[in-house]
Amino acid sequence: MAHFRRYSTGTFVCALGLLLLGSCHSDEKANTTKIERTGEPDIYNVKSDDNAMNAAIQASKATLPEFLRVLGQQDTATSDFALKVHYDDGPEPEHIWLSGLTSRNGKLYGVISNTPEFTKAVKEGETVEVDTSKVSDWKYVQNHRLVGGRTIKVLRDQLSPEERKELDASVDYKID
Repeated sequence: MAHFRRYSTGTFVCALGLLLLGSCHSDEKANTTKIERTGEPDIYNVKSDDNAMNAAIQASKATLPEFLRVLGQQDTATSDFALKVHYDDGPEPEHIWLSGLTSRNGKLYGVISNTPEFTKAVKEGETVEVDTSKVSDWKYVQNHRLVGGRTIKVLRDQLSPEERKELDASVDYKID
């Protein structure tokens, strides 16, 4: 039996899920399975040994200080700051996007951006303290370009050229 990690693309790229048809899309080569959820962003299960996803997570962890520096600058050319956080307290691990990031008394907080599938520790819309050791991705938009979002890019790279074009047209920033 394959072991999967759960990744939610979050509401800011939920259009990604709308591009793939069927209730469950599986691609053995890409090591992913897509679960569609009514009224929620789709969830992509990624095998735990997926090299591209693991490299994206490691790069995100290594560059988290860069993200935190930019977040603290409050530059008007940047927006849509979000962190993806790993939760492993349910029957399956999952990675959930947090938006609305704030800092209080030296601690970072974010709002759960979508309904978790497995974890019961958090709920959509809840403000939670961020454990930075659990961050698996980060992203923001600067001058209409996605910065970070490495796990998003891994999933996007698995789309067909037509699907990628549709996704790119559905967001108001460029994904390189």
